[in-house]
Amino acid sequence: MSGRLLTLGECAERTSTTLRWWRRAVFERRIAVVKIGALVRIDEHDFEDFIEVNRSPAQEHRTQSIKPRLASGARQSGRQSIRRTHGSGSG
Repeated sequence: MSGRLLTLGECAERTSTTLRWWRRAVFERRIAVVKIGALVRIDEHDFEDFIEVNRSPAQEHRTQSIKPRLASGARQSGRQSIRRTHGSGSG
């Protein structure tokens, strides 16, 4: 431990999140903490590591071909309507 000790409030302020979120992260043991009596602190280096580990890299932008929409009432090619005729039913 060589960094400054941060309060949960300072962690919340730095990440624009709520104090509740950080309390839950501590409860679920998702981040290492330093307990001094009843006080809970997070080492600044652990905080920075936590942020780095949870960073999602940007993905390459993929363009998708956009198919033009058909005008209302037009049918797609290859699709045929199936009509069933009911016989007079002698039987």
